[in-house]
Amino acid sequence: MKKTLQLALLALAAAALPAQGQIGDMTKYDMHPLIQLHLNGADFIGRPFQGDIFIYRGGPTFLSYKGANGADVRSESGIATREELVALNQALARARVGQQRGNCGTPAPDFVSQYALTWYGVQRVRTIPAGGNFSTCPAEVVQIYNTTCEFIWSVLGPSPEVCVTPNS
Repeated sequence: MKKTLQLALLALAAAALPAQGQIGDMTKYDMHPLIQLHLNGADFIGRPFQGDIFIYRGGPTFLSYKGANGADVRSESGIATREELVALNQALARARVGQQRGNCGTPAPDFVSQYALTWYGVQRVRTIPAGGNFSTCPAEVVQIYNTTCEFIWSVLGPSPEVCVTPNS
């Protein structure tokens, strides 16, 4: 069921590509998953939302966001550069992503109440749940989430539905 949902979200994101296509021929990219960031929360008037970001080893990155009213739907896609992928992987390695447990932080009022970051290692998968305000988590978990958000901003542009930008 989860795999079907992931494929459906990927198809939705791919369908949202502009006619000229940002990604083009998908066969030239490594489409093994690297990170899935799932989030849910509520806006300032209490309307719930949820979203997913899929980051693949070859650079394709997809955002799928849906608000409770059904009309607030957004999807984005982009390709990370080799340098962006190297920086992401190095930061994740420094933070020992495969060893973190998460289960920390608190819901952020009028924003994300819960994150679940799933990292797909070569031989291991690790899910690191955290509250929308993950600043009280261990330093390595904060680094993982901050690095992932910076990567998303770099590839897809500012995504206030997903992460609060440093200038917010």
